[in-house]
Amino acid sequence: MRKHVTLAEAEAFPLWRRPIALLFLMALAMPIAFNVWSALLNNFVIEVGNFDGSDIGWLHTVREIPGFFAIGVIALIMFMREQVLGLVSLLMLGVATAVTAYFPSMGGILTITMLSSIGFHYYETVNQSLQLQWLPKDRAPKVLGWLMAAGSAATLVAYGAIVVTWRAFDLSYNLVYMIGGGATVVLTILAFVLYPQFEAPTPQVKKFILRRRYWLYYALQFMAGARRQIFVVFAGFMMVERFGFDVHEITSLYLINLVINIVLAPMFGRFVAFYGERRALAFEYIGLVSVFLAYGGIYYFGWGVLLASILYILDHLFFALALALKTYFQKIADPADIAPTAAVAFTINHIAAVFLPAALGYLWLVSPAAVFMLAATMAGVSLGLALLIPRHPAKGHETIFQTRLSAAALSRATRKQRRFRMTTYSAITTLTGKEPAEQMGLAMENMIPKPTGIGVYELEDGSGLWEVGAYFVEAPDETELALLAAAFGSKPFVVSEVPETDWVSHVRRERSPVVAGRFFVYGSHDADKVPETSEPLLIEAAMAFGTGHHGTTLGCLKALDRLASNGFQGHNVADIGCGTAVLAMGAARLWPEQVIASDIAELAVDVALANAQANGLEGRIHCVEAAGFDHPDIAARAPFDLVFANILKGPLMDLADDMATHIAPRGYAILSGLLVEQAQDIIDRYQNVGFSLDHRDDIGEWSALTLIRT
Repeated sequence: MRKHVTLAEAEAFPLWRRPIALLFLMALAMPIAFNVWSALLNNFVIEVGNFDGSDIGWLHTVREIPGFFAIGVIALIMFMREQVLGLVSLLMLGVATAVTAYFPSMGGILTITMLSSIGFHYYETVNQSLQLQWLPKDRAPKVLGWLMAAGSAATLVAYGAIVVTWRAFDLSYNLVYMIGGGATVVLTILAFVLYPQFEAPTPQVKKFILRRRYWLYYALQFMAGARRQIFVVFAGFMMVERFGFDVHEITSLYLINLVINIVLAPMFGRFVAFYGERRALAFEYIGLVSVFLAYGGIYYFGWGVLLASILYILDHLFFALALALKTYFQKIADPADIAPTAAVAFTINHIAAVFLPAALGYLWLVSPAAVFMLAATMAGVSLGLALLIPRHPAKGHETIFQTRLSAAALSRATRKQRRFRMTTYSAITTLTGKEPAEQMGLAMENMIPKPTGIGVYELEDGSGLWEVGAYFVEAPDETELALLAAAFGSKPFVVSEVPETDWVSHVRRERSPVVAGRFFVYGSHDADKVPETSEPLLIEAAMAFGTGHHGTTLGCLKALDRLASNGFQGHNVADIGCGTAVLAMGAARLWPEQVIASDIAELAVDVALANAQANGLEGRIHCVEAAGFDHPDIAARAPFDLVFANILKGPLMDLADDMATHIAPRGYAILSGLLVEQAQDIIDRYQNVGFSLDHRDDIGEWSALTLIRT
């Protein structure tokens, strides 16, 4: 494992040698040692160590101390690569597990537990960091679900062997611990030998950081650590102490959990990708509140072993959704913060874990039900915190409060802008022909005073009449304008003084939020008006085109909403001539797959990327600079099942053949940028290449067409 390889270079490797394969190998290795240790622990310490509730509390307090000091990872990665540290820690976990039964005394068990816990917690810290660095944001929830399923499958094999052989062969604790720990050691050695060292694209900060904008993530981590300890320590202990479960019976419950996880963990990943972290975590915490309250009922009302077993399984099931906490941080974090923040988060997660098991061990002796009621309260607090996560978190939009703060900042900037307004002058002319119009525009760049902006536009598609205009902060030289008009054969320039205008306020007045079916298109100044049930699309007020107000964009969004309402699923979507990418973002809101968006203008591509980031869709929309479908990334993705093209009649006519080539049979094209009187020409042209009209939306003078490829 000496060679250093970038993630991009690793894409050329066979699948089994890529970073994701290493993540899967480690996902198989860790649970074998850790869960074999856990499965036997309660019976081992009760039967061999004669532990009571207080003793088990102290054991888990000792086990969590290394987690509290996981922040030490930051110091270690100054001298050791994260990948190496992760594998060394995994090796330590395997060795410590293998020798557990050799030290059956209280002191011996605590010592070995401390060593295995150092390996486990440092491995988990580094592993989480590597996952978030190596996995793209758009695929992370799904891949994390599959990694969870892989770990469950490995543990299933180990547990299945315990259940089948424990009584049949009268196995000893020593033999089972040796086999479980040894298997992890073997897999770790393979990971050292078979894989190079992978270089993440962003170098990590190698110092302690604690950022205020991550406060919600820190709070959720603290509550998760406190709440989970109650389950890890006392739920299994209850099954042995109260209901007398033997090793093979406890392991049978684990087996049921594993089978469920293997089936459902990938679904959980898709659930998080589709519904978002806020809803996923809220669902988890509501479920945990119910489970912990029912645990308390076992002691208050004497409910039986069947209910306890069902609750134990449900408990594991809800905890599996915790992967949403990882992807929430991945979306809000600076890429360079992932490694140090993973260490800080693990330490925060274990603040309560260090003292809580020992303290609650004494409470357990008095009232086991009170322990579970406390856990239900903690889950309720976690639910309240989860509801502060935005529906679409992103850097700068970490909580539901950030949008309002951004609006306030924009308001301050607007007030500042008003103090520095100045008079603006415009000079506009018209002439025939695209080439002379463009040449005139280039010539105007050399005027003195220099114009602040120049525009060259065709007045009507296909008319041949072009408008050339420029803006100045000083009055332009009218003699120079007259010479330009004579040189290029245009009409005389019309020079006007533009009244002082607060353009941001003007745009805000004109650009009220737009509702198009389920979509709510708004500027940050209207963030407090976003309906909870809508699919929000944030487009800043400064964007004059692609805000959803124009009839063409509005028609396309309505067409998209109608297709989705009719059950259409967009697995492969393209937005050709994307502008602000509002249509691409609408598709990304509805379906989890990545959308590709293209525009002929570099500026539009930059705007599209900025909008995707502002809407928490960074990585979900791939933006390229291209004319039509002319880009290798687009060609590689074809055929598409949905293509947007909100451009002009002329380009749409030219794109017809390419549309037929790049859209799959029964796929859809949503076309606009058309006047109502131009729509039939487009329909006729596309019918000639294999499309039929599915629906037509006329809004004012504009038309949007939904066509299906037959």
